[in-house]
Amino acid sequence: MFCQIDHVIAQRSHPIIKTFEQTGNLSGRTVTIETPNQIASCHCSIIPSSLINQIERIRQDQHAEIVPIHITHDAERYERFRQQRNQPGSTIRSLVELERMGLSTTRKPTARPRPIMNVYSAQNQELTDEQLPGIFMLSNKAKQIPDQKLPPDQTAEVTLTNTNYAYTCFWQSFGQYGITGNGEPYISTIHYGQDFENAFFNGWQFIYGDGSDLFESFAEFLSVVSHELWHGVTGSRLNYFNEAGALNEHLSDVFASIAIQFTNQQTVDKGSWLIAKGIFKGYPNDALRSMKEPGKAYDIQLGETVIKDEQPDHYQQRYEGSEDNGGVHINSGIPNKAFYLFATSVGGNVWEKPGLIWYHTLKNGLLKKNATMQQFAEATIQITHQLYSTDLELQNHLLRAWREVGVLI
Repeated sequence: MFCQIDHVIAQRSHPIIKTFEQTGNLSGRTVTIETPNQIASCHCSIIPSSLINQIERIRQDQHAEIVPIHITHDAERYERFRQQRNQPGSTIRSLVELERMGLSTTRKPTARPRPIMNVYSAQNQELTDEQLPGIFMLSNKAKQIPDQKLPPDQTAEVTLTNTNYAYTCFWQSFGQYGITGNGEPYISTIHYGQDFENAFFNGWQFIYGDGSDLFESFAEFLSVVSHELWHGVTGSRLNYFNEAGALNEHLSDVFASIAIQFTNQQTVDKGSWLIAKGIFKGYPNDALRSMKEPGKAYDIQLGETVIKDEQPDHYQQRYEGSEDNGGVHINSGIPNKAFYLFATSVGGNVWEKPGLIWYHTLKNGLLKKNATMQQFAEATIQITHQLYSTDLELQNHLLRAWREVGVLI
């Protein structure tokens, strides 16, 4: 029986077949790749600051031993990244151009060399922007620098494996070649900080904490790695606050779920629709988010306090406060539920019609940076009409899904 892949335990050997390339040679220590122009102007993390703040308050109230809490959206770092950002030329293409590139609904992309995937270690330090990415550990092009004597690191192996799985899904399903489509290297840093309770994309690379007494190691989860990689694809197309930010998070959850189902070759009725199932220590069936049932992903005990998932599944219940950048991780439950309803009503493989519609919606240039959920829904309908103009049943499934969550009337 095929073992469902999302959480890969780094502390023990695992039965995953490593499909990444192991050819090539890196000599000396000149393997650190110059960071490209920043792709996004924010820290896009998987753990919401609202949950982090809640956990910190509970620990302080209970006079428990405080595990350091790290909020990756603090204003100073955000502003520094924003100022450093030098947006590359637009990579948005029309559907006609995508068709010419082999990215239609019927043709597969042509073969290209697999992008470089390098894994570095922060050695449990919170490295500055200038110090990142850290010490080189592993690459799909070379196992280790010849003169670098480091012990084997299974977290590095797992990170490389999950990066490869995510890339394979995105390339084979959508023709997504690297972060912006130009085959850029995937640069990952593991072992970031002490008890670091998050994973994030900082605008040019991916950073993973080892977790804490509450969280497992983040790089062990294919859904976490896929989620962060997709933040690189979304880049600066959508702002990271309010409804646009919720859509930004939603897209990363969608393509993380697609990556899990693609890797496990599951149809939509077999998928768990959970993001990071098992990430809470001692709660193997809880997850960070549920696309099937937003608001029911986790129900965990921290001391004497119960922490529950607060995601809404209907637009009328949306969060309208200022925490979590205006609810980017909270309100993403609304479009998440819409995508789940649409995909399961269509049936089959999520990376086919539903995934293609969402992919082209992001890449076609229909969305403004401050897009609302209604505007996003209307864009998916427009793309569906362009891709599947004669499939009235598909179009009706999509309309019903958006109406059921209250985004469209």
